[in-house]
Amino acid sequence: MLKRAVVALVGALLLFGVSTGNARASGLFESNIVGKQVGNQEIAGISPDAAAPWVVAGGEVEISENGKLELHVGGLLLLDGTIGPVLTVFASLVCQQTVLTGAPTNEVVASTLDVPLSAAGDAEIDEVITLPSSCVAPIVLIRIRMLDIGFGPVDIEDLGLPPPWIAASGF
Repeated sequence: MLKRAVVALVGALLLFGVSTGNARASGLFESNIVGKQVGNQEIAGISPDAAAPWVVAGGEVEISENGKLELHVGGLLLLDGTIGPVLTVFASLVCQQTVLTGAPTNEVVASTLDVPLSAAGDAEIDEVITLPSSCVAPIVLIRIRMLDIGFGPVDIEDLGLPPPWIAASGF
């Protein structure tokens, strides 16, 4: 009798689910955010910011099946506790793709618009991006867009520089 009750209870839980109160919606991709460490590791041909390491107090990124990218980062700061000249950041999704030669290569497949990076190093991105049909080994990079280098805001690409990354998905 007890065995039947347990089987019935397990079956009901599997059929109707269990709510724990803190369950998160299942995303296509979820990860913590980590700051760029010492070194110049390129990802998908994108160089990191060479100025100094960046630290992150906390952050996470989630991409849903419909392409909604939600990124929240707090305390994204240089080691001196500032954001330096950085005014805005954006996110890029990197996927491993197979090129015509059959060799895998990492490529940026989508990027968001830029958002402000607060003086405390906080930023939030909530945008729908176009996803590829598949994405092996996804990485989300947080990249610099606008700087204030003494004479007002300037797009880093207007300086002839590709936007470097300062943080990425990972642990």
